[in-house]
Amino acid sequence: LSFSWIPWVFLSADLLLGGSRWGIAVLSVSLAMQMASGYPLLTYLTLLVLGAEKGLEWFSRKKAETRKNGLEQLVQLLAVLGLAIAFNLVWILPFSEFKDLSNFSQRLDLRQGMPLDSLLTWFNPFRLGHPLHSSGDLLFELSSFFMGLPALCLVLWGVLTRKIGLVPILLTGMWILLSLGETAKLGDWAQYFIPFYSWVTRSGYWMPLVVFAMARLAMAAAEEKMKRDESERGSDTVWLVAVIFVFGLALVWGVPIDLWTFWVSFLLSRSEEHTSE
Repeated sequence: LSFSWIPWVFLSADLLLGGSRWGIAVLSVSLAMQMASGYPLLTYLTLLVLGAEKGLEWFSRKKAETRKNGLEQLVQLLAVLGLAIAFNLVWILPFSEFKDLSNFSQRLDLRQGMPLDSLLTWFNPFRLGHPLHSSGDLLFELSSFFMGLPALCLVLWGVLTRKIGLVPILLTGMWILLSLGETAKLGDWAQYFIPFYSWVTRSGYWMPLVVFAMARLAMAAAEEKMKRDESERGSDTVWLVAVIFVFGLALVWGVPIDLWTFWVSFLLSRSEEHTSE
C-alpha cells in the first residue's frame, strides 16, 4: 500500500508546484495516506527522491524571480509535510514514547544490502529464487528490479538515441546504487550525510522508487518514439538492437524457454510502425 501512493505524491507535487489551487490539499492527503498505509519509511525515501528532483530543477532556473517563487513553493511543501505529520500523530506520538522500550535500536544495527547478482533480476525476476517455491534472505518485492522487458527496451532505446534527458538518467542511476546499499559502498556512507538515513536498514527499500523512476524513463522514451519524425534514419535499427539485446539477456540469464507467458511480451516490442499504430 505504501508503494501505491508514490505516483500520487509526485503527481500532486507537480500540481502544487504548477500553481494548482488543489495542490496543497491533494499533496497533504497523499503524503498522509502514504505515512498511514503501513510503512512510513517509504514516505521518507519518496520525499528524498522528490526533493532531489525538484531541488535540481530549482538550481537550474536562471532568473531570480523564478528562484524566489521556488522559495515560496518550498514553504508550501513544508506546510504540506506538517499537515501530513499532524494527521499521523495518532501513531507517531505513541511510537516516540515507546520506541525506547522496544528492540528498535537493535534492528537498526541489522543493515542488509543487496547482492550484485540482484541486478540480473532486471531480465530474470526469479534469478534469486521464486517466491512460491523458495525462501531467500531477502523479500522478493525488495530484491527484484524486474519491471517488464518491453519497458527495458524502451529505456535502452531512449538512452541510445539520446531521447531521454541526462539528469533523469543520472538520478535513476543514483537510486539504483543506493538500492544496492553496502554492495555499492553507499549504505554506510549515506547515513552520515543524509538525516535519518540510518533508519534505512535494508537497501531494498529503494526498490519501489527505482521501478517508479525507470517507469517514467520508459514513458518518456515511449512519447519520443511515438512522435519521432519518419525522416529520421537508424531508429528502427536501434530499436531492433535494443529488443534483441534485452530479450537475449533474459534468455542467457535463466528464463526458461518454455515459459511462454513470459516470452509473449515480445509481441509488445514490435517494430515502430506497429507501435505507432
